[in-house]
Amino acid sequence: MKILLFGFDGLRPDCVNEELMPRLHRFLQDNVTCTNSRAVFPTETYVNHPSIFTGFLPESHGLVANAYFDPAVSRKEFFLGSYVDRIEEAEQQTGGKLLQVPSLTETLVQKGLTYLSISSNSPGSTRLMAHKAASIGGINISVNGINYAYPEEMRSRYTSSSIYGENIEIPDIKGMEKMNEIVHDLFQKSGMPDVSIIWYGEPDHTFHAFGLGSEQADRALRAADACFGEMLDAYWKEDVQVIVLSDHGHITVEKHFDLTRALEDRGFVHSENLENPDADFTLLWGYSGNIYVHKPNQLVPIVRALQEMPETGMLFTRNLDGIQGIVEGTFSARLVGGEYSRAGDIRFVLRSFNSDFKGYPGTCICAAPIAIGCGIHGGLHEAEVHTVLGFGGSKFRKHAAVDSVTGVIDVTPTIYHILGIQPSVKPQGEAIAEALNDEMETAEKNDEFFFSAGYGSYLQTVKIIRKNGIPYLLDGERVK
Repeated sequence: MKILLFGFDGLRPDCVNEELMPRLHRFLQDNVTCTNSRAVFPTETYVNHPSIFTGFLPESHGLVANAYFDPAVSRKEFFLGSYVDRIEEAEQQTGGKLLQVPSLTETLVQKGLTYLSISSNSPGSTRLMAHKAASIGGINISVNGINYAYPEEMRSRYTSSSIYGENIEIPDIKGMEKMNEIVHDLFQKSGMPDVSIIWYGEPDHTFHAFGLGSEQADRALRAADACFGEMLDAYWKEDVQVIVLSDHGHITVEKHFDLTRALEDRGFVHSENLENPDADFTLLWGYSGNIYVHKPNQLVPIVRALQEMPETGMLFTRNLDGIQGIVEGTFSARLVGGEYSRAGDIRFVLRSFNSDFKGYPGTCICAAPIAIGCGIHGGLHEAEVHTVLGFGGSKFRKHAAVDSVTGVIDVTPTIYHILGIQPSVKPQGEAIAEALNDEMETAEKNDEFFFSAGYGSYLQTVKIIRKNGIPYLLDGERVK
């Protein structure tokens, strides 16, 4: 049995229709579609990929943001998930514990199975799908960063479609087509690995650059669908199982706001790193991010300043009681599965709204450089946390909709289940019983929880479903 996993970065479920993505739409209609699948918080790629490929929340795997400081490693340099060099350095500095839990690819290799991971995302994003590829083996290729490929022979065997961050043409249709070309070559020469992760960087690239509903975005969606269809026609045969998913959604920037400048205007001193003893805070970055407070007595004043700003959305601090944070009016980061030593003292999301943009609900306030009218993600708006997830093959049902809550953390446990693998550490997610053909016990109905936290005129809310104590996020917002 073989598994083909297809990822579509940044894809919202409401983009999957007969006009824009007919092959994916038909696949989900004919097989299993999970209508209530959820990302983890923050809804960023370099957080959700580790959750997808471990089955754990950020509080357990440890990658808490696209960019974060790990004070135990460096108070000067921050981790940035798009750069392979930063990933390799962090893996070395943490003694092989960049991720605090076993990954899917590690487990596959331990069980004597093979894998391929290939993507047109950033080289760093691709590496995080199999972050130990250099030491455990397997194939890890970013078509926009071939010089980082493993095994190293791939670097001369294939050429880059472009160089990430320099000359990628958006939509990155060439990158996706290059991925398919490489996969065809690998499969024909070496056969299909036990698990193949084929991750298309669209529509995320184009949503960021041109926005949802743009002509460019529609072209990106159609191209990603065509690349998926080509792979499906070529390799979905006999006992091949297919998984399709996205890591997060997008909403649209409607207004710019510089949170760092706003705090500086209120008298707080900012520093680019954690070493400055005279600074009050360090902030990473613009729409959803972390604030590291240098002086403990400034934590409450900074939170109060944030609560007074109408542009601020949601606020999280260290855990008080599982729901409330240690500063009144904030939520506990643990409530949304994100409390970890690498996270900031304050986690923030700028304000989001339910207004419509070109037929796509969801807008927000964001810092530059994401342009007004373009896409962003990282927060808890329903359109950001709602993801695509579907299954097809002999192990799965036909024409079935799973309406109960599922999430990105359930993907790896489902793979383990159909491969008959008992992992060394049980993931926090679980195999999706309702999708399977076998006699696996179906999960019981889980309750939805509504929480609020406020101080003065500031009030925020979050809706969560808990399965076996694990939070699956429905949405969150500042309501006043």
